[in-house]
Amino acid sequence: MNRREFVMRGVQGAVGAVAAGSLGFPSVVRALAARERPNILYIIVHDLGADLACLGHPTVKTPRLDQFAAEGVKFTSYFCVATACSPSRGAIMTGRYSHANGLIGLANRGWSLPETERTTVDHLNDAGYHTVNFGGQHERKASTAYRYKHAGPPGRRKSDLLADDVCEFLRKYDPKNGPFYLNAYSQDVHAPWDRPEFLGKYNADDIRPPAFLPNFPFVRKALSAFYGSVSFMDAQVGRILDTLRQTGLAENTLVIFTTDHGISFPRAKSGIYDPGLTTALLMRWPGRFKTGTVCNHLLSNVDLLPTQLDLLGLPIPKEIQGRSFAPALLGGPYAPNEHTFAERNFHDDYDPMRAVRTTRYKLIRNYSERPRHKLPSEATEDDTFATLRISDKPRPFEELYDLQKDPNEFTTVADDPAYASALQDLRQRLDKWMSDTTDYVRGAVEPIHSPIRDTRLLTPPAGKAKKGA
Repeated sequence: MNRREFVMRGVQGAVGAVAAGSLGFPSVVRALAARERPNILYIIVHDLGADLACLGHPTVKTPRLDQFAAEGVKFTSYFCVATACSPSRGAIMTGRYSHANGLIGLANRGWSLPETERTTVDHLNDAGYHTVNFGGQHERKASTAYRYKHAGPPGRRKSDLLADDVCEFLRKYDPKNGPFYLNAYSQDVHAPWDRPEFLGKYNADDIRPPAFLPNFPFVRKALSAFYGSVSFMDAQVGRILDTLRQTGLAENTLVIFTTDHGISFPRAKSGIYDPGLTTALLMRWPGRFKTGTVCNHLLSNVDLLPTQLDLLGLPIPKEIQGRSFAPALLGGPYAPNEHTFAERNFHDDYDPMRAVRTTRYKLIRNYSERPRHKLPSEATEDDTFATLRISDKPRPFEELYDLQKDPNEFTTVADDPAYASALQDLRQRLDKWMSDTTDYVRGAVEPIHSPIRDTRLLTPPAGKAKKGA
């Protein structure tokens, strides 16, 4: 039995065990009659992180999403529970953690959400929604396995093509057919950022990189192209929102805008530090959500499905592991989360990690013996990899960060006696979560021996970056 087969057997066992348990939360919102239920327009883009002006980004310009946020709710502490695209999206769609729902790797690399796992599509099909997909999906290998009632033409995942298709659907949709759930998936703002429409919008010399990347010319150049892609995507989402209003559908449509994980730069995407986990979430529901609301509660994307079901007054199945934050949006009593969890399993290879985060601390547990930094494969095409803090030493089994004093997670304090109490507290929280969700790596104390040295981390000559090394 090879490692992949061993891992999959463990994951499949965990799926069955968790499904048999009861980890759900009861609905707390008044049940809506079928005629009261809104349309749902769910827009998910790739690799955005939280790089929007309305979420505090100092450089990128996103006027349409800024306006949208002002008309609804923006979330300032929203995190994904998995560091790779498919696992994160699978958690959103099932309300279950990756190691529980079985999707721990990328769909384009052979992984697939088991068909026994019920998703947003299944729940809303049962509720009488006309379920529609445009752009694509990234949770299952077979396009026919998603169970949408209608799917648009495949391969049209660029944000402008997606906007064309969604706008056409909205213009032709007859409300007499009942409410729709439309899942609009854009490949933007995934690298490469080489479309002419992305370039020239930002002057690289004017860009100040985020703290986890140094201020080098080639870093600024890459960021300028990335920011251009974000602004282009923003304009296309604006087209969709305009059409929603022009067709008279806006007043009865719950619109959700989000992404899967952090930006596609070193120490972000594919990593379990905050730049890899912090994600955008904006929501608007006219007449239900107070305009200009800012939600600062600690939340994660495994909570989104139960929240949608709760807002619609639909039952939340016991196997769902996320927790509805609908009461916080509707002004009801809500006890904020005390922590969120995250995991990494497969991206380009197997590298299991787990984390628990509170508002003050984060504990990361590494189950694979590797150098400190691991990069997503697309970083080979960009010399920003050379900007990382280089370390050939294996990662420690545990990393603890004081997020108030060290928000960039540069210096672990796991061995500092002053943090012994915090370390023990987070260990207990993480161990309990792994036990409650039947995590297949729970109880492991020895790291998997994977002494892989990423040659892309070799220090370039002074003043130069070795392209594609």
